Amino acid sequence: MREVKIPLLYISTGPQATTTPPTGPTCAEAFDLGIAMDSSGSIRDANYQKQRNFIKGLASKLTVGPQNVQLGLIVFSDVPIMSIRFGTLRSTDLFSFTSAVDGVPYFRGRTRIDSALETAANSLFPEGRQTLAPQVLLLITDGRQSNDPGSIKLVDAVRPLRDQSIKVIMYKMIF
Repeated sequence: MREVKIPLLYISTGPQATTTPPTGPTCAEAFDLGIAMDSSGSIRDANYQKQRNFIKGLASKLTVGPQNVQLGLIVFSDVPIMSIRFGTLRSTDLFSFTSAVDGVPYFRGRTRIDSALETAANSLFPEGRQTLAPQVLLLITDGRQSNDPGSIKLVDAVRPLRDQSIKVIMYKMIF
């Protein structure tokens, strides 16, 4: 399996917080990037928009296309929602992807990271593509897993992804 280098994005967290994409070349490596976006109540409206901007800024640094980077999106709070599936126009066209990200509603529920990981393992990443392109899940959250009845430990929730050779990056946004 090849190693893929994903360009970094920097977020300013001050009163005028914005997403600032780095300058320089874009990433043209072929890989699948699934993003799990926290839509829990602790995010708040203004920070939810910052999270959208972060995702769109990251996508703008990638060469998105059917033979290049494909993007998928899960939005999670109490329940994970598959917003963008791999292999669709929204996953292979940058404009369609960013428009879809802008349209993702803010749910304001609890923080069920475990169910987002389960949905990524079972529904987001298409079977068989692991041999064609590396697969990465970027989970963005502002906090911890809600300790709800039926929730499972994150170390257990991430195991199916690792068993499928999907790299998992958890990114905690601090607002």
